[in-house]
Amino acid sequence: MKLTALAVMLLTAPGWFDDPVDFWDRRAPVLAPQAPSPAPRPAAVEQPAVEESIWAEPTRLPDGRWVIYLPPAPVLAHLTNPTRESARAYLAWQRERTETIARAAALVQEVAEEDEVRPTPQPLTPGQAPRYQLLYFFRPDCPHCERQGPLLGEWAARHKDVALSALDPASEQGRAFGVTVTPTLVLLDTETHEATRHDGYAEAATLEAMLETLR
Repeated sequence: MKLTALAVMLLTAPGWFDDPVDFWDRRAPVLAPQAPSPAPRPAAVEQPAVEESIWAEPTRLPDGRWVIYLPPAPVLAHLTNPTRESARAYLAWQRERTETIARAAALVQEVAEEDEVRPTPQPLTPGQAPRYQLLYFFRPDCPHCERQGPLLGEWAARHKDVALSALDPASEQGRAFGVTVTPTLVLLDTETHEATRHDGYAEAATLEAMLETLR
């Protein structure tokens, strides 16, 4: 009873609590919830321009992706508008390409000799011709030939008993072997006159297997 009376006295005494006590702070302003700021939009990625052409060819890469292949500019120009000038430009491009592959093969062989990397066959003696001849039939507008040529140059540089020749399927040798697809590879043994053939793109392991077949 004494505690209750004391509480009543304190609450009703003048000067103690002139204003009512708001224990729940009801007068505090209520803040509206803030809407989350929108996430910044990613920058637009510029899409590569796609050239429309009847010579465009969808090609599937080894990793499963698809790309649109267009022939090199000299080839495309001659196919689109064949003239004597475009034919000369095409032949000049083809010669330059063949010479570039030969220079790349020679450079690989030079580096291999500097690093003392020796192929399995014995080095040829002076004046001795390579025993094996690898005929490489290709077309300039063949997308798989773009990868096959450099690989063949490196592989032939590691095998001194193999001579590499790049040929057109329409050549006399191409007609003799009935080449209809590119790339096509024909490996000949000049001593036994035996041959082995592979149609389509060939990895280095395939080339090694072809060589072992004739040895």
